[in-house]
Amino acid sequence: GNPTTASLVNFSCTASGTPAPSLQITFGDPASPGLPFPGGQASHTYASAGPYTATCTASNSYGSPQMTANLNIGTGIVVIVPEIRVSINGSDSCQGSPFCSRSLIAASTGDSLQAYAYDTATAAQIPTSSGTVAWAFTHATPTSGSGQGATFQYSSAGAFPNDIVLTFTPTTGSAVTKSVSTSITSSYPPIVLAFLPTTATTTTGAPVSFNATATGGAGAPYTFTWDFADQTGSVTGASVNHTWTKAGTFTVTCTARDGVGTTKAATGTVTVQTISLFLVPGVVFSDGQGGAQWRSDISFFNSSLASMSLLVAFLDGTTSIQSLADLDGKWRTVVVGPQATVSFVNVLSSLFGLSAPAYGAMLIRGDSGSTTQPVSTGRTYDVSGGLAGTVGLSLAAVPLPGATGVSAVGDAINMVGLRDDATHHTNLALANLFGNYVTAEITFWSKDNQQLGEAVVMQLNPYGVTQLANVLTGAPPAYGAGWDKAKNPVDTYRAKIKILQGSNVLAYSSVIDEVSKDPILVTTTSSPTTTYRMPGVVRTPGKNGTTWHSDVIIYNGSAQTRAVNVVYSYYTADGFQWTARKQLTFLPGEIKEWDDFVKVWLSLPDTDTGQYSRSFVDVSPADGNSDPILVTARTYNNQPTGNVGLGVPGYTASDTAAGTGARKRLVLAGLRSDADYRSNVALFLVDPTAGAAGASLKVYDANGTFLSSAPIGLDATNSFIQVSIDDLIAGASGNKSNLSVVVENLTGAPIAGYSTVVDNRSGDGSLGTALPVP
Repeated sequence: GNPTTASLVNFSCTASGTPAPSLQITFGDPASPGLPFPGGQASHTYASAGPYTATCTASNSYGSPQMTANLNIGTGIVVIVPEIRVSINGSDSCQGSPFCSRSLIAASTGDSLQAYAYDTATAAQIPTSSGTVAWAFTHATPTSGSGQGATFQYSSAGAFPNDIVLTFTPTTGSAVTKSVSTSITSSYPPIVLAFLPTTATTTTGAPVSFNATATGGAGAPYTFTWDFADQTGSVTGASVNHTWTKAGTFTVTCTARDGVGTTKAATGTVTVQTISLFLVPGVVFSDGQGGAQWRSDISFFNSSLASMSLLVAFLDGTTSIQSLADLDGKWRTVVVGPQATVSFVNVLSSLFGLSAPAYGAMLIRGDSGSTTQPVSTGRTYDVSGGLAGTVGLSLAAVPLPGATGVSAVGDAINMVGLRDDATHHTNLALANLFGNYVTAEITFWSKDNQQLGEAVVMQLNPYGVTQLANVLTGAPPAYGAGWDKAKNPVDTYRAKIKILQGSNVLAYSSVIDEVSKDPILVTTTSSPTTTYRMPGVVRTPGKNGTTWHSDVIIYNGSAQTRAVNVVYSYYTADGFQWTARKQLTFLPGEIKEWDDFVKVWLSLPDTDTGQYSRSFVDVSPADGNSDPILVTARTYNNQPTGNVGLGVPGYTASDTAAGTGARKRLVLAGLRSDADYRSNVALFLVDPTAGAAGASLKVYDANGTFLSSAPIGLDATNSFIQVSIDDLIAGASGNKSNLSVVVENLTGAPIAGYSTVVDNRSGDGSLGTALPVP
């Protein structure tokens, strides 16, 4: 045949004689010296190819004759079946052998491991001449190696199936793989993990603080990962805050990981109860510029048919409030009867017993057993005018946890309609609507998108409120932008509020007439969009020879030039609706402002005050740009003692109620109709194309007594109406200084609304937006 290195070669030799000879054979290769040849039969495998001479020797007392055979060995295919053997710290105790084959390798973190490839047939290491050896160590370091004695190590404990993989590629033939699993135990002491919530029972909307500590394992640094079981995702940190938005009992899991990756988990439960929380910012009892004396009133209206119990606390902005438990002993209880109103004049003094100066916010905690939201309306005003009347503004309660468009680090929102010139200055405030610490950066931008002054940094405690007076002109960087308005007055500009740390803030400004001291409230838009309706954009005679007129401000927040439709609509005395439409071009970041908008828009002479009171402005995109637009307006009258008036926001679908929706009523509180004040309520269709709408407007006094009602009808030809509360309840008796309005029995299209409460002595009005409720 053709013997090869992979084949077995058989040899046969015979001899005879007296005495009988003994036989011996040599195969001709170094590995086979002379061997006994009993019976003259033998087999041999040659390790390498080449020519060989085999010799058979027969020996007796007469001599040792020999016979030779020449053969040529070719190269054959040798099939090697590999196995994995692992050395642990230089030895292996498996059956006392230095190395042994295992299906499972048991070791500890930090052990020095070496991997070897053996031939199962020969029980010897596979020689390098037979092929290449490659290793993969999935969970070890390094993750790969080659050759005999590849070194690796585990830093993490665990069970790792098929974690060591050998790939042997012979010099001839196909590659073969073999794997074994590992079971790694920690060589460090166990991790001891403890975590503690600040409270085991909390309420929706109230943050809970968690702190974790760990010892053992490989030691620091430890990382902590938290899962709060409410599908909000995981967070990391030794100290974290979390707020649940729904009630229930939640299993909180904290997982600690040491420096080598070993983990330990611990769990605990937190029970979350349902309550409602609201924040009323801008509550003040203090003197101000130019002799002003600022006070705040608050009213609580219960629109339900059952009594309601509220808890009210004052937050001065300087004390950190990590949880509601921090307010234990500081709550004031207010009980409000069915459809009744409870009010406090100078609330910081009358309810909380504080002396001036005091400034901050009120936290309102609703009754957990009530399904009806309380309607809380605050009013901050100046009483220094005495018999001449008050000037001020209103600010409604904000539900918590609140999101205002500035809800995370890096988010920003703009506020337009600010003013700093010879007769005006702007105060800007931030209210923290969440239980974390907030750092915000405020920058100011002109109507042609140029930055004014320096950036201002504001820092707030949890639920804290901070106000900066003269924010554009104050000393930078902590008190203002350092702008010189004497040299460069600014009749309109915007503020950009950006979160650097924390989340959830409410930004608002007071644009104050320095002669009358009257502030006009400017707020940010909670959900900026592209389409708005601004009601109450007027030019109409007022009392005592005054003329009410409106300014309109529109801001293009896009980085692109855009086209915008602006439509002014008003109703004449005979009920006809007239419109004046223009398409305007806005540059990126540009603000356009119209002082006395109706006069400019309709090109009216100064003498034409007309009856432009049932009127509004619609703003919508005229191109395909979907970036938000921001709008605002202010309505006021000019007096020798300075302007008095109110801010007018833009309304969207989120401000409406409808009979078929979740929010089926509109509620307005804090109205007055007495010798000193008059009140009006306006209702309108935000989208006049949605069809007609109907409702009932009902008025209640402070005791919840029904006073009067009126049917409401709106359609495309009459999409705005205004009702005088004074006229509506003229024949009713009782106390009319604390009134509430409920708009209910809604049918058809969604509607929105607002109220104006006007001081008959000063002529100043405060605007309150109708709150959509279930």
